[in-house]
Amino acid sequence: MANSSPKTSLHSKVRPRKKGPQDVNTALLANEKKRLRLAGLDDEKRADIEEKDLWLNAKKRAHGERVRDDNSLLKKTLKRKEKAKKKSEGEWKERKEGVAKSQAMKQEKREENLKKRRDEKGGKGKGKGKSSSSGKKSKPKSRPGFEGTFGGKKK
Repeated sequence: MANSSPKTSLHSKVRPRKKGPQDVNTALLANEKKRLRLAGLDDEKRADIEEKDLWLNAKKRAHGERVRDDNSLLKKTLKRKEKAKKKSEGEWKERKEGVAKSQAMKQEKREENLKKRRDEKGGKGKGKGKSSSSGKKSKPKSRPGFEGTFGGKKK
C-alpha cells in the first residue's frame, strides 16, 4: 500500500507522450526541414538515412501510430482546415449580423409602441380637458379637512 498512488489504477490507460509534431502545420514544417537537411548530405549518407526512415515509419505504422510524412497529404489537410475555418468564420459573422438585425428590429418596434402609447395617452388627456373645460371652468372643491391630501393629486 505504501507504493499505491491515486493517479495509477488498474483501469486507467497510461499512454506514452507522443513524440513529434501534433498539428498539421508543424508536421509540414518539420518534413520540409528534414528534406532540406537531407539535401545537404552526400548521396550515400542520404540513401542510408532515407532507408532507416522508411523502416522506422513502417514499424510505427505496424504499431498503429500515425506517420505524417506525406507532404502532399499534409498540404491538402492544411488547405481543408483553412477552408473549414473560413467557412466557420463566415457563418459566425452571419449569425452576429442576424442577432444585431433582430435587436435593431426589436428596438424599433419598442420605440414605435412607446410612441403609440404616448400619443394615445396624450390624445385621451387632451380630449378630456377640452370637453370638461367647455362645460365647467372651475374644479369642484374638495371636502373640508382634505386640503393637503396624502399622496398628492393625480393628473
